[in-house]
Amino acid sequence: MPLAAVGCRFALLTVFGLAGVAKLRSRPEFEQAVMNFQLVPDSVSRRIARLLPWVEIGAATLLGVGIAITPVAAAVALLLCGFTVAISINLARGRKIECGCFGAGASGEVTAASLARNLLLILMTVMVAAVPVTSAAAWRGPGPPPVGLVSPMGTFATGLFTVLAALLAMVIAEGVSLWRTGPFNMAPLEGMEERR
Repeated sequence: MPLAAVGCRFALLTVFGLAGVAKLRSRPEFEQAVMNFQLVPDSVSRRIARLLPWVEIGAATLLGVGIAITPVAAAVALLLCGFTVAISINLARGRKIECGCFGAGASGEVTAASLARNLLLILMTVMVAAVPVTSAAAWRGPGPPPVGLVSPMGTFATGLFTVLAALLAMVIAEGVSLWRTGPFNMAPLEGMEERR
């Protein structure tokens, strides 16, 4: 059970870290996606859209470095419950709107699958909140304790490594995106060769 909770914790930090960064990269589109839910006035929707990515990144960071795991997991569960209610209301209204969960254009429309995904994430947060962080002294499995369960410092180091690896992956993805569409795009040069 402790290993499953650690796995869920790192899955949650990855999901929320990537979601928060994706929302920051497409702020205007994400703001519009939040307003499209039509659950609160537009002024409140704008504030939510500006704050939510930072809350998600903060939660991911705290989960990653192992600080206040139980309260952060409980807060993430409440956040996911709010998302689930918003999705449910719009599904009941029969509205076809973009989710915005992973930034503009990346999430697709709100569907029953969105609800299922949120329920799975809620179960993961409950597991993380319910299972205490395990230390080497409590490890009873065969062989040495798994990485990250050795000590609070080991948990911190594993979390920090995971957060840094996720940030590196995002930087690489952004670089590839810029390479394809930015000033390094070779498409104009290829077009010039065809004209000759």
